[in-house]
Amino acid sequence: MHKNKIGFAGEGWGGLVAVKSLQKYFYLECFTSDKYIKDELTGNYNLINSFDEFNCDIIICAGYKPIIAAEFIKKHRIINIHYSLLPKYRGLHSNAWAIMNGEKSLGLSIHLMNKYIDDGPILHQFEIENDQISSAADYMKLMNEYIKLNLGNIILKYYKGNLIPKEQDKSKASWVGKRSEKHNLINFHKCFEFNKRLFRILQPPYPSPQTYYRGNLYFVGKASYHLSSLDTDISRILNIDEEGL
Repeated sequence: MHKNKIGFAGEGWGGLVAVKSLQKYFYLECFTSDKYIKDELTGNYNLINSFDEFNCDIIICAGYKPIIAAEFIKKHRIINIHYSLLPKYRGLHSNAWAIMNGEKSLGLSIHLMNKYIDDGPILHQFEIENDQISSAADYMKLMNEYIKLNLGNIILKYYKGNLIPKEQDKSKASWVGKRSEKHNLINFHKCFEFNKRLFRILQPPYPSPQTYYRGNLYFVGKASYHLSSLDTDISRILNIDEEGL
């Protein structure tokens, strides 16, 4: 069967599942430095060394971080996979921020790029309930599996003109920034639910929650929660017994 040609650019786990799905339906021009993605490529494909070498109209970005020049976007249809329900949570680490804010639903968006960040028209969205228990890694696995099973077919529908892009409602937009080491620290001045959410997003492969005690940094591997209405000292060791600290 003859396969139509599209481009792919990306790295990491998001890029890997995207390639697994896309190459079932398309001949790929690939721009990646990811060894695992290169090892996954099968059949006919072409590895390129820069964005300027793309010789196709449609390019899929998954796990691709550099900003693409506005002039290049004008000349191509570039599709991005973003792990939030746009227009909410535009920016980096969107899934973690959505969990930290206690959103009722999580998900991903497949959208056309424009010159603004995560702003372009939406082609497809996948939504799942936030059960308030599962970790960020659990949800990433679910979303990755969805991309692996469905992305190629979704892009094929768009390629054939069977998907109509829908403009985002900017009045409902929100923006988030990259999480850093400071966001791994337990904040004892925050509410009980805040720290439960922190432990949900800081599970392997992500860093463990951390706290300073007497000038030393400690990584917390396991936590349970003791509800109390007492007004007392916080961020101090108050008791140690056979159940822990």
